[in-house]
Amino acid sequence: MGMPPPIHFRPHGGAGEGNEPGHLLTKDQFAIVPTGRYRDKEVPRFTQPTEIGSFSYTEQRQFVMDDSQLKYYYPPDLSQNHNLSAKYEEYITRASVDEHIDALLDALIGIKDREEKSSQESSPVVEKGHEPQSSDRDTIAVESSSTPSHSEATKNPSAPSSTKADFICYRGILTKIMCTPYEFKADWELRATRFNGTIYIEENFKEEKVSKSHGDTERSKLMSYWGYRFETISCLSKPVSALRQRSKSESDRKRWKGDVVDQRTKDETNTNEDARVDEDGKDSVLAGPMLSSEGEILGNSSVPDEINRLKRPLESDGPTAADSGSDFGAKAVNSTGDNDTEIDPEDPELIERLDGIVNTNIQYCTVVKTKIGRHSIVMGAEVDCITEPKKPGVNPVKNYVELKTTKLNTRQRSYPIHSMKLLKFWAQSFLVGIPMIVVGCRDDDGNVTKIEQLETNQIPRMVRTRHDEWQWSVCVTFLDNVLTFLQDRIADDDPTKTYLIRKGIMSDMVEVIPEPPGRAFLTDRFVGRWSEDGRTTLSRGSN
Repeated sequence: MGMPPPIHFRPHGGAGEGNEPGHLLTKDQFAIVPTGRYRDKEVPRFTQPTEIGSFSYTEQRQFVMDDSQLKYYYPPDLSQNHNLSAKYEEYITRASVDEHIDALLDALIGIKDREEKSSQESSPVVEKGHEPQSSDRDTIAVESSSTPSHSEATKNPSAPSSTKADFICYRGILTKIMCTPYEFKADWELRATRFNGTIYIEENFKEEKVSKSHGDTERSKLMSYWGYRFETISCLSKPVSALRQRSKSESDRKRWKGDVVDQRTKDETNTNEDARVDEDGKDSVLAGPMLSSEGEILGNSSVPDEINRLKRPLESDGPTAADSGSDFGAKAVNSTGDNDTEIDPEDPELIERLDGIVNTNIQYCTVVKTKIGRHSIVMGAEVDCITEPKKPGVNPVKNYVELKTTKLNTRQRSYPIHSMKLLKFWAQSFLVGIPMIVVGCRDDDGNVTKIEQLETNQIPRMVRTRHDEWQWSVCVTFLDNVLTFLQDRIADDDPTKTYLIRKGIMSDMVEVIPEPPGRAFLTDRFVGRWSEDGRTTLSRGSN
């Protein structure tokens, strides 16, 4: 079988940025440029991500189907010095081995088992000669923005499994694709297979790339560690409500030490003039992206319940709460309201986290279901922390928080974070529906200088008002088009057949290439659990 005849790429309108491909493209190649053609297209609708399950990795990198590694956000006290290089010599990093998407597949097995168990327990006993009547209420609208949580997917025995989707992968896969129109120099390789109508995608693990990363400079390794260290000093292993309380009168006595005032608690009963209060107290709905009459992105993120009380204007030129070293922190996230008690800063949990050892084996991951255009997607994503405990029947995504670190550009006060870094921040949180990003701002020596908060749905507006260096609509439309392309080219429904999806350095296209036999990456246990033809063994072996 020869190569398909070449076809010449023709843009779909719009001048766009960059040049058109200077070569012929086959039907197995998808043109990235000109990106301007995506500006004129209707933006595909993005459905609210709904958590259908979650899992953890232990300190020994063991998979467990629970929330044991879910952390709770509580900002560090910046009246104290926090150097992110602390404990670097005790840093524990996970082994560089190809984990494929085994954990995500195991999580899907666990979710399906849970649904079937719940279905059996809730199924009514049907007398002979009497069949249950179906109705529209028997179908769970998983893709609806009003879908509450994974617990709802198990209430109806006739509901389809929430694990069924057009695409299943980790969030990082979609982030790479989504940012490609603006990261022309980036290169990436993915692997894919189709099984029971679903396309599974994983990173292409390459030994030479791992070897190259081992040659990173000590400085780059240290800077990578800084991000993990910030997570360690910003998270708790138990909810904030479980922390020890103390009376405010006691804190008043401890607050004064000579003439030094603890800035963290100063004026804590005063109104923050730089904060906007959500007057109606209602949560916004995560249903976008949609455009307002002025072209502003709407509804792609909601604000966590506990953060909703105080929201700092993103482009204020005046001083902010962050300038005092506390940002929205303890008062906004963990306020006890009008009570006469507050969190005791000497609680062992707060003290011990400062002595915590970074161990990258440990992870907590959510599994969410969403839809972009007509493509349903189940994706796994690591979550840094949450603002409050999960509640049965409530989608917890709106309370998740993403933690980041960066060095601010002090020469541009109104635009201190590089726009391309903001692109990554936005894409990662947008895809899962995480509404809040907390950024630890550091200096060259790794000292945390202040903490900034970013609302995910406001980041595109921040970039647009400055230099218009990237547009969210181009990213979402490009991702939707690539997914359509992959559905067309990865046609064989056979888990033993795999495909390479790649974008080379400075390349202006994404291409799909069939791989040689023997490279299956779905596990036997997963295929056996999902097979309708009794298949139980793949070329990869019993992983």
